[in-house]
Amino acid sequence: MISTDLQRVQIQDIIEYQLPAFVRDDFPLVGEFLKQYYISQEYPTAPSDVIQNIDEYVKLETLLSGTDETLLDVDIEFDDDTFHFHSTLRSYLNKHDPELYPKLKKWADEYFFIPHRKRARGVGGIFMDDRNTGDWEADFNLTKDIGKAFLPAYLPLLEKRMVNEFDERDKEIQLEHRGLYAEYNLVYDRGTKFGLATGHDANAVLMSLPPLAKWY
Repeated sequence: MISTDLQRVQIQDIIEYQLPAFVRDDFPLVGEFLKQYYISQEYPTAPSDVIQNIDEYVKLETLLSGTDETLLDVDIEFDDDTFHFHSTLRSYLNKHDPELYPKLKKWADEYFFIPHRKRARGVGGIFMDDRNTGDWEADFNLTKDIGKAFLPAYLPLLEKRMVNEFDERDKEIQLEHRGLYAEYNLVYDRGTKFGLATGHDANAVLMSLPPLAKWY
């Protein structure tokens, strides 16, 4: 195990911000998974997978305000990892409609593009917002399948890359990429803008920002 900069961060506080109380109480392994996930993010070769707002749908009667995103954010890119990630997402979405994957991938490519850098934040994924086809059951099943795709799409990459050796240059690349993430999150992300503009707890809104970053 490497010495981690996450010692600077109160991981338990982050988890309490992220997870509803009923999830923490009824599914404690979810919290434990998140702890290990955050620790893994200190490895420069380990990918970051962002999956958000799946928990919102557990108690909702409508998906009108629902947003779902699954994005592979990497500091050091590996073509075979990108292929695996996208292929897995495509296989889960094709169960519902073969046209869904290219549509949601294009949406993610556009949403996570950083204009002033003229590049994407990561290697892509899928994104949807305000999904409401009129068939609540179908929309909910799609949302659940996106959640189910998370582990087979992401975990094999993490297991493979966490054992890679890395050096100081790799750490530099990691910090530079985290600067890219911070730029996007603070300048363009709609969720960040909405949270700060509507008076939400700023610490909760900004909790996904990296504890260390670098600009070049």
